Amino acid sequence: MSESTLQRGAELQGLSTAILLPGAGLFGDRPGRGLTDVGPLTSIGGLSLFQRTVLTLQRGGMRQLIVLAGSDEELLKHALARGARVTIPVRWMPVREFPLDDPRTWESLATEVRGFCLIAGVQAVFSKGLIEHLRQSVRDGEALVVTREAGPVEPALGRRNPAVALQEGRLISFHNHPGQEGHQVAADLVVLPASILTPPNGAAASPSGAAEPAGMIPVRRWLERAAVEGRVRVVAAAAHAGLWYRDVWDHTSAGLAERTLFRSLKGEAEGFVDRYFNRTFSRLLTRLFLRMKCSPNAITMVATAVGILSAVGFGIGTYSAGIVAALLFQLAAVIDCCDGEVARLTFTESPFGAWLDIAMDNVVHIA
Repeated sequence: MSESTLQRGAELQGLSTAILLPGAGLFGDRPGRGLTDVGPLTSIGGLSLFQRTVLTLQRGGMRQLIVLAGSDEELLKHALARGARVTIPVRWMPVREFPLDDPRTWESLATEVRGFCLIAGVQAVFSKGLIEHLRQSVRDGEALVVTREAGPVEPALGRRNPAVALQEGRLISFHNHPGQEGHQVAADLVVLPASILTPPNGAAASPSGAAEPAGMIPVRRWLERAAVEGRVRVVAAAAHAGLWYRDVWDHTSAGLAERTLFRSLKGEAEGFVDRYFNRTFSRLLTRLFLRMKCSPNAITMVATAVGILSAVGFGIGTYSAGIVAALLFQLAAVIDCCDGEVARLTFTESPFGAWLDIAMDNVVHIA
C-alpha cells in the first residue's frame, strides 16, 4: 500500500468529514421552517454564508463535505459554482429523501464517517483557526461542542440555541433559560464520533426522558446522552486566539459578523500608519470593490494606475501639483491594502496575485 494511501486513511480516521445543514439550526430551528431575516445565500464580505462556510471548512482541513439540502439545493449548487474553487468532494443529499429527524438518515451517514464528523449550520461566520483547533482537539470517543458568549442582544426565543452548564471544560447539561450576557451558549458547530450517530438499541431518547418534538434534529439528545458519560468537551470560541465565531440571525448580526471578518484581516507586522490610517479607509473601499465584484488583480492595477498618476504630479514640480500628487500617492497606498483584503475575504489568494502586487509596488516606487 502506498504511503499517500496510508496517510489519507489516517486523515479519515480523524476529523475530515463535515455535514452541513443549510436549512436548519442544530438546536433551535426545525427543518423546512426557514429563516426569515437572513439565509444561506445572504452575502457577508462578498460571499454568501453557504459559500463562506464551505470554503472556511476547506481551508480548515476538511477533506469531504455532505450537504443535507432542501428545496434550495439548486440555488446552493449555483452559488458554490461561482467564485473561489472548491477542491474537495461535495455530496448532496436531499432532505425529502433523508429527513433530518429520521434516525436512519444518521445511521446511513455514520457508515460514511471514519472517526469523527463535524456537523454545522450555515447561519454563522467563523475562523479557519477554529476548525483547525477542532481537528487537533479530537479524542477517541469524545464529542466537542463549540460555545460562544451570550451577547446583550440574542435571537428570538424560538430561534435561540440553548445555554450550557459546564464543569472543568466538560458539558454537564443544556438549558433553555435565556443566558445572561457573558454566559456560554451552544453554537451550531459540533464534532461527533461516528459511534454517537448510531446509538445502541434501546438507548433513551434523552436523559430527562422527555419526548423529542417532531422534526427536530437529534444533536441535542446525542450530546446530552454523551454528557452523562462525561464524553462531551466544550470548546469556547475566543476572538483573541483566532478562534472566533459569529452567529448570524438578522441584518444587525450580519453587520457585526462582517465587521468581525474585517478585523480578522489585520496583519501582525503592520506599521502604525497601515493599522490606524490605511486600513481604516481601505475597508470602506474594499466594501465598494466587493459590491462591484472586482478581482484582487484588477484592484492591484487600479492602485498602480493611481500611483503612476502621483508620480506624474511630482514630476510636474509645482506646489499645487505636488499636493495633489501626495494625496494620490496616499490613495494608492490605501487601495494597495484592498487587493489583499478582497483576496482573503473571497478566498481568491494566488501566487500570481502575490507576485503581481509586489511587482506593481516596485513599478510605482521606481516611477
